[in-house]
Amino acid sequence: SSGINAEYGLPNLPNLPPDHPCANETNPCTFKIVNGVCLAVIGTLGVILSSAVVILLASGMVKLPGRKSIFIINVAINDVLLSIFGAIRGIGLAKSFPIYREHDGSPSNFCQIYAIVSSLFKNNLSWVLVPLTLDRFIAVVFSTRYNDIVTRRSSVVMVAIPWTMLIALNIADLISLATGQLQMVYSVSQQRCTYSPHRQELEPYLLLLIPMLLILLIYLSIFLVIYRHGIKSGRFFISTTAVIITGLLSTAPEILFMSFHVQASYEVKMVFNVTFFYINGVCNPLIYLASQRRFQNQVVTQI
Repeated sequence: SSGINAEYGLPNLPNLPPDHPCANETNPCTFKIVNGVCLAVIGTLGVILSSAVVILLASGMVKLPGRKSIFIINVAINDVLLSIFGAIRGIGLAKSFPIYREHDGSPSNFCQIYAIVSSLFKNNLSWVLVPLTLDRFIAVVFSTRYNDIVTRRSSVVMVAIPWTMLIALNIADLISLATGQLQMVYSVSQQRCTYSPHRQELEPYLLLLIPMLLILLIYLSIFLVIYRHGIKSGRFFISTTAVIITGLLSTAPEILFMSFHVQASYEVKMVFNVTFFYINGVCNPLIYLASQRRFQNQVVTQI
């Protein structure tokens, strides 16, 4: 049954006792309200800052050499979309919306569709970093052939593959949901719809752990080449490395809590597994601003 307490036993949260204030929507939960407000603020800032990155690069006000803009815009667009859902999620935590569930506690159609669509950008958080990592790999390992390999066409293909894969998966989820093959439950403490426990455990392996390991292996190869040949790292390599590290750190808690069942309190898991996940939309633009003179000059000009 997908009743109101169907969340108990899900691997990403501890089993909350019935008297826990966050286990009952009718009682106020101070932590959930504060956490929701913080998440709403983070999401809103992420939308503003990441949108600014997209506008600056897409309009040509900030020009990066080669095809770098394509990969940065790809990351920034996902950050914008993910931040929108983060802001909505924060508002939902701070104040429960009746549209999230039916009167019997089962998840509403809106809640289920929201969960599937938002998971596209959530799962894409790691995958959008793969093309950026490959670009830096080619720039370091095949520096003399970089312009021949990383063309506009190949860049678009690298960016399109993860989006196509995840969109196809989401369409399959919608079909499975409509036919009853995929089930969701409404999580009271998180105030969102979530997949059944079996799917929840499987998702981080398929959609987060695989791209994370792929990125780490590619970066290991990059650093070995840099070490052996004494290559000096440029500003763009340093900034993209910081962006990739931020992305990996924000997805790591979900893997630890959901796949490896690391034990922690409800509050700790909500901060690191929920709020921290949406921090990229704020951090990435600040990384570009701190490390790229082109962004700094444009900001100064606009001010």
